[in-house]
Amino acid sequence: SIKEEIESLWQSDLVRVLRPTVLDEVRHGLEVVEHTLFEVVPRLYRDLEEALERVYPEHEGRVPSLLRFRSWIGGDRDGNPNVTHDTTARAVTMHQQTVLRFYSSRLSDLLRRLSQTASFAPPSADLVASLQSEREQLGELAGLPAHEPYRLKCRAILARLERTRQYLASIDLRWSEESAPPPPGIYLSGHELQDDLRLMSESLAAAGAHAAAEGTLHDLIRLVEVFGLHLMNLDIRQHSARHTAALAEVFAWAGVCADYEALSAEEKLRLLERELATPRPLLPTHLPFSEETVEVIQTFRTIAALLERQCPEAIQAYIISLTTEPFHLLEVLLFAREAGLFRPAAGVSRLDIVPLFESLDALRAAVPLLQRLLELPVYRRHVALRGNRQEVMIGYSDSNKESGFLQSVWALYRAQTELTAMGEIEGVTIPFFHGRGGAIGRGGGPANRGILAQPAGTVVGRLRLTEQG
Repeated sequence: SIKEEIESLWQSDLVRVLRPTVLDEVRHGLEVVEHTLFEVVPRLYRDLEEALERVYPEHEGRVPSLLRFRSWIGGDRDGNPNVTHDTTARAVTMHQQTVLRFYSSRLSDLLRRLSQTASFAPPSADLVASLQSEREQLGELAGLPAHEPYRLKCRAILARLERTRQYLASIDLRWSEESAPPPPGIYLSGHELQDDLRLMSESLAAAGAHAAAEGTLHDLIRLVEVFGLHLMNLDIRQHSARHTAALAEVFAWAGVCADYEALSAEEKLRLLERELATPRPLLPTHLPFSEETVEVIQTFRTIAALLERQCPEAIQAYIISLTTEPFHLLEVLLFAREAGLFRPAAGVSRLDIVPLFESLDALRAAVPLLQRLLELPVYRRHVALRGNRQEVMIGYSDSNKESGFLQSVWALYRAQTELTAMGEIEGVTIPFFHGRGGAIGRGGGPANRGILAQPAGTVVGRLRLTEQG
């Protein structure tokens, strides 16, 4: 087998004949998830639960789902013209189709295992009520016997998963002011699937079927907690200059400002603050702008349509590359408002707006930049609606290349400690997203060393880092 593999490698091209597309990259990333994470994640949690039970036998409780996975493949359009709003929508759908296929496979396995009958493992009242409701809603259950309630519940979940897959295949994500409600009988959120699985688990445990409740079903519940219906949050990332150029064109068209780009940083900030306080819409439904500006606007509209009609957990963060001024974040907030992602009067703000501080100067200016933003009532309202959290991404490679390893590490250390202290004063939690590269030259190295080396007090119970390659 080894000889066969080596021979195949020797006789294969080292360089691709066809350049891979963005969606090819998405597929490659999904293969890693399918063949690795789906198997490793439940084992990791079981190892942790067993270790805690062994060391703390007096402790009763369940380990919460600590891990979350995200991806930038299909969402990072910084410098890549091939990543469009359509690419992002297709990437999200590919994520969902992958995880739905996997859940269907696991449910089919559970259907074979959970043969307990109502006479030996009587279902709970809640499970009986849910089955009655699903019989009325799902034609697929008509005529099926009720003496095996857990198998019947598995069939109901499988039917809903299949309806969800069909909905994803047929959905029209064209943005509109008012979003059409999704059809009945589908899963829109991972929490809905969790509730159905926990209903079975609790009923089995109450009936004395503890091994069934804590076996394959337990692992599936854990997977749904971690991966939901979205599989991985897709990070959206764009260069700050693209937002500025797009707004300059929009403001000139709308008669708001003839030359937005010529304004000083403070003048831009004040203009954006006034626009965010203005109730009238800035953008028309049909967009009479350049291709580049239309793409920026369509990105936000696509995010809104995805979150409203397809999967509310699919996208969480919008990262701004080369953030150097407070107005860079307000520009994104204004585009978000125009797409309906930021509706302060309704108590809605659906995106974390994440500055990326990469250069030495940007890292040094991070604290005054965020302080200035938090002085603005409109931005403070956005932060409050996001749970008084302001995520910050810090880049390792640019500052390293610009100023050398030691000065870069010191600047990153100072930025984290000072931002954390500022957040405590302002009542805002500042979780850090560490843009660590895979190689030491890009700020990488062993992940455990990287975590242990974080400045004291800056982790606050959570840590985001990227492992590239």
